[in-house]
Amino acid sequence: MRHTVCKAAVRGSNAASWNHARPLPAFYSVAAKGADPANKSTAKAALTVKALFEEFERLHIAPKLKPNTTASYRSAFQVHIDPIVGRKRAADVQPADLLRYQAKLDGHRASANRVLAVVSAMYSWAGEHAFIAEGTNPAAKVTRFANKKRERPLSLEELESLGAALTEGENVGIPCARSEQKGPSTHRRQKIVASSSTENLPGRFVS
Repeated sequence: MRHTVCKAAVRGSNAASWNHARPLPAFYSVAAKGADPANKSTAKAALTVKALFEEFERLHIAPKLKPNTTASYRSAFQVHIDPIVGRKRAADVQPADLLRYQAKLDGHRASANRVLAVVSAMYSWAGEHAFIAEGTNPAAKVTRFANKKRERPLSLEELESLGAALTEGENVGIPCARSEQKGPSTHRRQKIVASSSTENLPGRFVS
């Protein structure tokens, strides 16, 4: 009996040290919480937004997009998306979460639109590759801000061209475009009017 207890104690201490040195895989973590790790729907439901973006970046963004685009996606996630919904389960993010954050970025509409674009791309990709249920995209129902027309100062060449055109207009004049006349010319119309007026004069006889 004593020998059996000692073995059990040794096994327990070894297991404890092994667990301390090497974290349990996610498979065992899910099982420890009482869920069935073989159930794919359970795995999808447990996936956080941060974990989803890491897969999105590793499998799609980094290997398939340009470096500047990759940096833009990563910045949008780190600065905007992760602080508001990074710890949420991807399946639990609602359009209202994005709408509330969009309202906070009213003064930075380009950034707000970029955040929605990244979230939408991530969820669309995840749905197509079965990381989450297909059709789950909270950004799809959020209307983006309208792009404002940007004003810019004229370049030196454009200013010179504008100045030359204005000078020519003052000195020479700006030619007017002639409209096409479908009827008889002005001179012809005047002759017709004069002729008809003469025919109606009193004392004129027609032979």
